[in-house]
Amino acid sequence: MTIAESKFDETIDKTKFKDLKVIEHFMGVEGEGISTGSRTIFVRFAGCSVKCKHCDTPESWKNGVMRFSSHNPLDLAKEIAEKYLNTSGHRCSRVSITGGNPVEQDTDSMLVFMAALRAQGLYINMEHPGIFFDYAAERRILDQVDFLSFDIKSPSAFTHTVEEHTVYTNQHIGKLCGILQSGKLGQVKMVIANTADLEFARQTVSTLFHLHGFNKIPFILMPCNPKKAYNDLAPTSVKLITDALVTDQFPPNTRMGIQMHKAFGID
Repeated sequence: MTIAESKFDETIDKTKFKDLKVIEHFMGVEGEGISTGSRTIFVRFAGCSVKCKHCDTPESWKNGVMRFSSHNPLDLAKEIAEKYLNTSGHRCSRVSITGGNPVEQDTDSMLVFMAALRAQGLYINMEHPGIFFDYAAERRILDQVDFLSFDIKSPSAFTHTVEEHTVYTNQHIGKLCGILQSGKLGQVKMVIANTADLEFARQTVSTLFHLHGFNKIPFILMPCNPKKAYNDLAPTSVKLITDALVTDQFPPNTRMGIQMHKAFGID
């Protein structure tokens, strides 16, 4: 009997799996992407080697300072099911595995955790930075999720020039496309803060669209400062994106998406 078939089979030797490092889990509403507004169970994992400036959870970066608790993967899945799925009302069906960078967790432990969630009927979304550190291990995890949200990092997330960042990112684009073109559902998102970010987005989507045939999966440009008024005297990222879209600078699968949790101050 597999883990997916047995749900929470108490005969499974849980000691075979390393603990997962968890910052928090909670019920909320998806704040960005094509599922914005959807009720979602969020599981936020600790640990990330990317360390970008736009990070929602900078406390997840370093083992020495980050706040987390250790959980056996099967115990964690059971805890989530008992807390969020035992209801007489309408049952949540979507879970978002996020971070930090969740694929930096132990691979086998993450796989068994996801299998236990799926056995409860949950649809699994995973957030990924679009930068690979151990492609073989990460691919094993990503192949098992239902929906992939790749957050490609823009130059403003680091200290790179557009040219430096394009070279850096192109090392990973082929791997990203290989996963999405295998039939996996997904989306690609990017935060836009300034004209350099927009230029990088144009170059990236051109690579995706023309070289890899990326023309169906949504490419979502997200303003970095969604609270600023559209008609602000300074060109805001909202206006930059809007002007680029209405002047046909991006292919049809590109859209603007607001980070709702930031715009409404609920992050």
